[in-house]
Parts: sequence; structure tokens; C-alpha cells
Amino acid sequence: MRSFALIPFLLGLSVSVDVKSGSVCVNDIPCFSTVLPATTLTSLVAAQQTQFNLSSTSPPSSDPVEQIYWKDNLSLLPDASDGFNYTAVWRPNFEDIDAPVKLLKLHGCGYTCTVRSGDTVLLRDSGFWRSRLVDVSNFNLSTLTITTSPPPFPGLVTSRCPVDPPPGSPNCGQGGDHVLARNAGAMQFAAGWDWAQGIPDRVSGLFSRVEVISSHPVRVSDGALRTKDVEEGVVDVVYSLNGIDGAEEVEGKAKLRIEFKGEVVVEVESELLSVSEGSREFAFTGVSIPSVELWWPFTMGASPLYTLTVSFLGSAYTWRAGVRKVETYIDSRTRGRGFKVNGEKFFIQGGNWIATDAMLQRGGRERYEDEVMMHKFNGLNLIRVWGGGLPERDEFYSACDEMGVMVMQEFWMSGDNNGRWGGEYDYPDDKEAYLEMVEDTVLRLRGFTSLLFWGGGNELWPAGQSPPPVIRAGLESLVNSLDDRFLIMSSMDGGYDGLNMTLHDDSFALAVKDGPYGFLDFKQYYTENNPGMVNGSEVIVSFQPEVGGSSMTTMEGLGRMGLDAGGGFPGWRDEGVPPLWDYHKFQGYSYTGLDGEDRDAIWDYGEPGDLQGYVDRAWAACLQQYQALFEGFTMKMFGDYREGGKTAIIMWKSQTPWPSLRGFMYDWWMETVGMGEGVRAGTGGEGRWKVGVDLGKGGGVTVVNRGVEEVGAGAVEVKAFGWGGEEVGEGVRVEVGRVKGGEVVKVGGGVVAEWAEGLEGKGTVLVRVRGEVEGGERAESWYWLNRVGGEWDMSYEDMGSWSEGGEVEGRLEEVEEGGLGDWWCGKMVFKVNRGRGCLVNPRFKGYDGNGERVLPLMVGSGLVTLNDGEEVEWEVRARREIVRLEVVGWGGGGGSVERRDTIESTHK
Repeated sequence: MRSFALIPFLLGLSVSVDVKSGSVCVNDIPCFSTVLPATTLTSLVAAQQTQFNLSSTSPPSSDPVEQIYWKDNLSLLPDASDGFNYTAVWRPNFEDIDAPVKLLKLHGCGYTCTVRSGDTVLLRDSGFWRSRLVDVSNFNLSTLTITTSPPPFPGLVTSRCPVDPPPGSPNCGQGGDHVLARNAGAMQFAAGWDWAQGIPDRVSGLFSRVEVISSHPVRVSDGALRTKDVEEGVVDVVYSLNGIDGAEEVEGKAKLRIEFKGEVVVEVESELLSVSEGSREFAFTGVSIPSVELWWPFTMGASPLYTLTVSFLGSAYTWRAGVRKVETYIDSRTRGRGFKVNGEKFFIQGGNWIATDAMLQRGGRERYEDEVMMHKFNGLNLIRVWGGGLPERDEFYSACDEMGVMVMQEFWMSGDNNGRWGGEYDYPDDKEAYLEMVEDTVLRLRGFTSLLFWGGGNELWPAGQSPPPVIRAGLESLVNSLDDRFLIMSSMDGGYDGLNMTLHDDSFALAVKDGPYGFLDFKQYYTENNPGMVNGSEVIVSFQPEVGGSSMTTMEGLGRMGLDAGGGFPGWRDEGVPPLWDYHKFQGYSYTGLDGEDRDAIWDYGEPGDLQGYVDRAWAACLQQYQALFEGFTMKMFGDYREGGKTAIIMWKSQTPWPSLRGFMYDWWMETVGMGEGVRAGTGGEGRWKVGVDLGKGGGVTVVNRGVEEVGAGAVEVKAFGWGGEEVGEGVRVEVGRVKGGEVVKVGGGVVAEWAEGLEGKGTVLVRVRGEVEGGERAESWYWLNRVGGEWDMSYEDMGSWSEGGEVEGRLEEVEEGGLGDWWCGKMVFKVNRGRGCLVNPRFKGYDGNGERVLPLMVGSGLVTLNDGEEVEWEVRARREIVRLEVVGWGGGGGSVERRDTIESTHK
């Protein structure tokens, strides 16, 4: 299989050694051994030091990160604001290398970071997001120490802020008391948010790789490919040459080699260059790549990457990049910000990303590949790296490059803490340090093809104050001089609370308003221009950077969090939330229907009898909610602004940095949940086109083509089925013409509306929308719907009480060449037995040969499989080989399939 392993951005190295262990001294605690990387907090917990010994709380794991997140263990640990000194002195167990030039590379050190050899200070600075490279050629590595400490202004975490602060005290909210934002380049959510608790040491330590490398005195670095002409394959390749301090002037010619599919396609040489100490930027310009193959987001095409190497004397820098050209524009129909890739409109269906882990301890290559793959599998073609968080590690962007998932990267500010709603407009204090980190980040990330554009921060406003003028000018200067991408300062403006169109500036912000952040009557996604938004019909929101709400893990997930004890769960309209659920930021399921009635999406399926019933109902409620969200927004793709036309929809949020109870397609352990299944149902997954039914008043079927090539003419069939698989009423068939790339076609409103009226009083039915076009291409969508009083009503009590789910019989087969890098690829081949109900809303557990659960697990299932005797195939992806797959359907259905020819079903 092709490997997705990151090709290192080489620093002219012949040897590279990662340091995996060492010792650390914290405060007055005796020095102790530690693994690396680690934060000060995780090292203390792993060593069970005094008040950091959490073993007595009986977490199910020996992993210190999981121990810290178990139940409310975070609240038991001393906080930086309590006066506990988290300053740590680290002594990594360096393995020396024989080289004339040795460099210490700290991939993650902070907040303050000091490198010493004895009394000699080799480096002293602050901020999390710096590129730290220290020349240690003249020092014995065993003498090196690294001292880290938390930000000097740690602030109060959200859980320790007063609810009603006294006059003159900071208001408490997102980011705690907002003081953490005073520090340049801090991770603001480390003080807590409405979806995360604060981290006691504010994530200080050696939180990413410690590496020793050999180098040439002049290094090549920071390479980037810039596409000038996509038709002719003409590109510029920029790079830097860096001489170490005291390096003598040298002369030489740089060489560029470009390879594709194992063949060298370009070899060019520069003129004679002269370099000494310091850094200078150079470029190969007007390079022509023969028979170029363009890189596209996966929803528009393939994402091929070329391998580039720039060498100079003894140094070389190698990276992978795609040939693609990005443009931004104001769409004439939607009247908002849009983007084009290779000259074609790019409709963004994305997710908001925080971090793999709130303590930055889950950042390996596999973790990034897994999370990016789950975004792609669920049909999301962009990830917004949110401004209250971080710039991610290189492995994240490499995974996005490989998989054709684009990235919106924000810098580290938020309106919650930088003046708009809390904190001060003048934060951070050290603006020079902030801009130094911006420069490092732009240089580090500019070589990644998936990076679509830069954002100055989250929800910053007003333009003249946020970001501070010095930082705004610096951002514009650095991005314009070092990169060729677009920079927009804010995700949302529109006045203090948004919505004021007279205070919206398309050149400053993406939207006049974002949100909302809770459950809606699902019909709102189809009927409203800006679903759920107050006065949403009066504003234009073409690019929606945040919208979404609740999510729920599985029963196993609740057990991993320690939240299943006693079996308690919230009541009607989220009353009586268990304290530990509240601590893990539970967000509820109450909403107001379009009829004005108070509703609860859990109780829509009937009152749950136990915790399992609550969790099952939450899965179904989330699935339907997020299917409607993405279908409704996508039906407005590039439409007229008067009808809510959209260029982008980015859900809030697609993943979680700790075990929470809101906003994630998969939980912190990477188990798929109902939200993820709903997103995939709403986008169509990895397919380029999708069929659906408009659940608004107009009815009709829709064909959405988010690709470049047109979808051929064909027909869409709509049928309803009962829970035993029998047809309910007569279906309808609607002819559909060709659908161009980036187009939505809606037809058959009258006949579909008439069909819908025939379902009145039939109770909850299963609805299949199946499209087939020229060439035999098929697309299919399923829903469960209940027609009451001429409307689609969210009352599914009959579904909640149904217990006749169909049994599965079949087999699990390996696919030898799945083309998915390191993943195991297989297929589930099965049918649902006659004489019982359909398989509805299936959930899966995969097991390896040792009987252990395998996560993540992705199964390309449909929401419903009929018991019609037909054999069905579903794709299966997993990080390790699967030998058994358990299937659990709604209403008790399911079974088990194994790696042999056939098996008898085990009814669940």
C-alpha cells in the first residue's frame, strides 16, 4: 500500500535523532524520570508525584492523559493560578551524533523556554509557536538543560471564575477570566471554554518532539511551490538559505529536482549564489512541469503530489506539494466571500478544529492521519484551525495534502478574549514576540498545498482595534511578503453582537454573524436563509464559519470518561443534568419547534427508560440534525442571496480536544458517533454528487454536484417503507437533466409534495431517495420521517418503541489494495434476513485477532438496509486488521460478520 508517512522537511541533515526520555525537576519535588514529549502536568501525573497521584480515583487506564480527563480529576490538581510553580528543568537523554554542525530542534517548548549548557544560556524566549533551532555544535549534549514555565499571566480557568464577579473584576467566560490572552502566542482555550475545562499548567513543558540533527553550515529551508499557470504547469519554487552564526561566505549553485510517480520530471540549476550567516530567500521562477497533473480538493478531483528537492552544497530540503491555483472573490449571486481552485468554484463543507488533545499529547502522524481521514470520510473538504487554539504540527497539514482536505488557518486571537466580549483590545502585551511567531508559522506552513487561506483571528471586531493596529499591519506585511495566500482579519464582524450589515466589511470578515449553536427544528435548515439565526432573513451570510451544537458519545465512551456510574441522565428539556456530565460540558437537546412548542430531541423518540435508551436516542437525534444541517446549507450552494445562497458552511465543531459532551463527529478516543453519521449522510461522504429530498414547504428532489465534471442525466426515485421493509404507498420517479459542476438542480416539487401527502397518518416511515444517471452511477439517501398535519413532524415515538430490527448474515473480506496508505481496507458483504425488520441506523464495533477493539473504524454504511434478500457491500476502513465486525441496529437488529466465507448471525 502507498504510505502517507510524512516526508520530512529536511534541514540539510544526514542524521536525525528523536529524544524519547529524560528526567525533569519541578518546583521542590525531587527529579524523576519522564518520557518525551510531555507537559509538566502529564509528567507529574505519570510519576504519581504527591498531589498528582490520581491512581486512587480508579481510572480505567494507566495513561496519564486519560487519568487527568477521568471524571473530574482535573479539578483535583493544583492550578497555576493557585501559586503552584509549574516551572520545570528538563534533562533529555540525548544520543550524541558525530557531526561538525549539530542543531537542537525543539518542536514544542514553552511557554517560556531557556536552553543552557551549565551557566551558558544558548536560548531564552517565550511563546508556544516558535520554530526553535539551537546550534549546540560546541557543547557536550549531556550538559544541556531546558527550562520551561507556564505563561506569566495564567489567569483563572473557567471553572474557578466567579459567576457574578464583583465590580471592577474581569467578567468570566470563554478563556476563563481572559487574562491568558495577555501572553503572546498562548493557546487561549487552555483556560477553558464552554466545551472544555482549563488545563492547570496551561500546557507548559516539552509538549512536542525534541530532536538532534546534523547539518551543513548553510541549510536549505522553508520551500514552497507557487503555481503561476495551471494550464501550462508553470510554477515558481521559493526557498531560504540559512547560514549558522559565524558561517564563512560560501558560493554555489542551488539545484531543483521535481519527481512524480517515481520519475524525475524537472531538473534545473540556479545561477551562482553567495551565502554567509543569516537567512536569505531565493526562487526558481518560471519552472515548467510537463504534462502537469493538478491537485484538487477531494470533492473536486484527485490530489496528486510532486516530490521537490532543493539542494545547495551539502544541504537539501525535500517536501511534497501539489500544483494548484487558488483565488478568492466576492460571489455575485451569494454576495459574499468565495474561493476558486484551478479556476473552478469551490464549495466549502468544513469542520472547526481545535486540537487533537488539550494537553498536546496526541499529535503523532497516525493520529493526524486518522482525524483527517474521518473528516474526509464524512465528506468535509476543509478544516478551519480555529483562532483560540494553535497552528498544528506539520504532520496534520501533510495528511491534509495527501487526502485533498483544505485548511483555513487562523492566528491566535479571539473576540472572546481580545476585547470584543472580554479581555482587552490591546492584548497581547508583547506584540513583537507575537509577530515573530507569525513569521515562523507562515514560513513553516507555506509549503503545504492544502493551506487555502489565513485568518487573523476568531470573531475579531472592530476593525480599527482588533487586532491591535501594530499586529494587523505586521500580519499583512508578513503574509504578503512571505506567502501568496489571502489573509482575512476576522471570521465575523457586524457590530458587538453581529447581524448589523452596515458594520460588515467583506474585506475584513467572512460573515456578519455566525451560529447558532443548539438544536433546531430540522425543517429550518431547508426553509430559512440562515437557519436559526435571529433576524436571519434580513442579513446576508454567504460564508458561514460556525454553526452546530450538541453531540453524544456511545455507552462505551461514557464508560471511558467515568460518566456511566449510576445510570443517571438528564431529564426532559435537559433538566437535572448529572454533575459530572455538566463538568464535561454537556450541551442539551431542547429546542423550540416551528409551531412554537417546546420540544426535546431525545423525548421526540419517546421517554428513555434507561441510560442506554438516552444514548441511543441522542445518536438518532444528532444524526437527523446534522444530516439536515448539511443538506439544507448545501442546497443553497452558490444560490441567490435572497434565498440564502452560500459559498461555505463550516460546522461547529467537528472534533474535540478532550472527552466532552458537545460538538464532535467522533469522540476523543476516535469512536464514530451520531453526529458523524449525520454529517456523512448530509454531505454524501466522499462522493462528488448527492441526491436528497427538500424537506421544506416546496418539496421536490435535489441533485447536488460539488465536483467539476458534470453529472449525467437520469432519474431520481422516492419511496417510503415500513419498518418491516414493505412499501408504504406508491413511490414517485422524477427525470433529471445534466447537472453541471457546482450546481444544484431541484425538480419534481409537485409530484413529491403529492407523494408526501400520501404519508399523512402513516406514522414514522423510512424514506429512500435513489438517483441513477448515465453510465450507471448511483447515489442514495435515507431518512426517517413522520407526516402530521401537512408538515414533517419530529415525533418518532413509534420508532422509539420499535424492537424488531433485522438480523445480519454475511462475511468480512479483506481488500488487498485499498490505496489508503497504512489503513486496513476491507468490505462487509451481507444481507438482512427476510421475515424481520430492516437494519436501521447501524453502529459498528471492530475487533482484531486478539479480540481487542480497533479505533478508529469507518464503515461506508447506509442509514437503512432493507430485508429484501439482496446482498449488500459496505467498505470498511480501520487502522489495524479487523477479523470480526459487530453490527448493532436500531430496534435490536444486527449481528456479527467475520473473516471467513459465511457465518451464522448472532442476534443482538
